[in-house]
Amino acid sequence: LAFGPNNLLSVLNGTRHGVRVAVTAGLGRIVAFTIMITISGVGLGALLLASEVGFAIVKFCGAAYLIWMGIRILRAENGEAELRMAMQEQMLNLHGRMHGGALYSLIDTALGQASHSLFGGEAGSMTLECKVNYIRGVEAGEVVCHARVLNAGRKVHVLEARVEQGDKLIATAQATFIC
Repeated sequence: LAFGPNNLLSVLNGTRHGVRVAVTAGLGRIVAFTIMITISGVGLGALLLASEVGFAIVKFCGAAYLIWMGIRILRAENGEAELRMAMQEQMLNLHGRMHGGALYSLIDTALGQASHSLFGGEAGSMTLECKVNYIRGVEAGEVVCHARVLNAGRKVHVLEARVEQGDKLIATAQATFIC
């Protein structure tokens, strides 16, 4: 929602017709944007389900991303997973620490592996939501993520994860996966 003609129109409407009109117009654009993104996501999902080639390309790109990030799966079985990732230059944020997005990639992958392990390792679930608490920054070295399924329902898995560096807690997460 970058500043552009639509936002300028809201500001002008706000000055001409009051704050209520500007807020209503802004909320309308946010709802429309959310609907557009949802429809796009559903359409992409349907396309991937219908196309084996498209699905294979997405799987290949995902594997290439994990290799590029240096994420290694140490263990994934019985609803639990342990993954490791070493700090690399491309992971640095502006403060010289591991970017939160890199940690999230590790966490989401570990959660997915824990969930998938209940399907014999096959991709049988995907992230519905994930909440991460970042506790401390990582300046160098490796981090390990431990993930486990807390509840494995027929359609939904609830999971938790912990990222540690040695004996220091770096981040925690709780997620819901759809099966």
